[in-house]
Amino acid sequence: MDNLPDLTKRMTLDDILTWSVKLFRRDFWYYVKVIAVFFIPTMIVCGLIVTFIGLPSPDELQNIFFSIKLLYYFLAFIVYLFGFGLTEAASIKSIEGKLFGREMSLGEVARETLKRLIPLFLTGLLIALMYAFGVVVCFVAVAVLSVFLIFIPQAVMLDNKYYVRAIDTSFKLVTKSFMTVAVIILVYGLLMASVGQIVTLAIYIVPLIESIVKMIQQGGYSAPAAADMMGGNILMMYIINTALVLILQVFILPLQNLSLTLSYYNLKNVQDGAELIDRIKKAKINNETPK
Repeated sequence: MDNLPDLTKRMTLDDILTWSVKLFRRDFWYYVKVIAVFFIPTMIVCGLIVTFIGLPSPDELQNIFFSIKLLYYFLAFIVYLFGFGLTEAASIKSIEGKLFGREMSLGEVARETLKRLIPLFLTGLLIALMYAFGVVVCFVAVAVLSVFLIFIPQAVMLDNKYYVRAIDTSFKLVTKSFMTVAVIILVYGLLMASVGQIVTLAIYIVPLIESIVKMIQQGGYSAPAAADMMGGNILMMYIINTALVLILQVFILPLQNLSLTLSYYNLKNVQDGAELIDRIKKAKINNETPK
């Protein structure tokens, strides 16, 4: 087996997933370092915002002025989304170098990503508006739209196509292989959901057992006991759980991007006729008429 897949021939779903795992294992630490360049600063900024504002007390949760803190929490969420977008873009750019036999330095990846900062932001804003319209229509529309828009980061980072051109590219490629792309998205969605469930179970299992023991000792279930079952630290545990889930899921991002980028290049090459050209060359060598 060669070190890189042949992207000029149509790849099956099994081919895409197998090659993704192989390339991910081979270059794992490189992809982790690329992600760290953007994702660690994002988490630090989000953490500083939450630390500066502080966690709300039970009394504040019932106070209308808590809405001011909610604005800061929303700001932290926006910062996270922005940082996540840059992290994904950098991950895709680093994959491009690996697929073509040239490992880009972290500085090169960062420069190529930041160079597209404004187009990435505006394209993301356009996508957000499309999703907002889809939500108004129906949930199914959003799910289908998500599949058709999945290649937009690849179109932006690999082919310098922005805005409507990026959307058009993604739609055209997904149309030719909708089920394969949809299954790839489903596979990684289930993987990330499983990781989230495992982390949540690990964090809450001990306090949950303690709460059950406490309720048994108190003679059964009661509302106050249920409210205090995490020792008054429910919100803190929720934040820790959310942070850990986000961190672990983001480190799955290179594997997902490998699958989608392989699929992107493969569909693009096949669509551009690379597969037909290869068959014609072989037919000439074998003195045959191509079928």
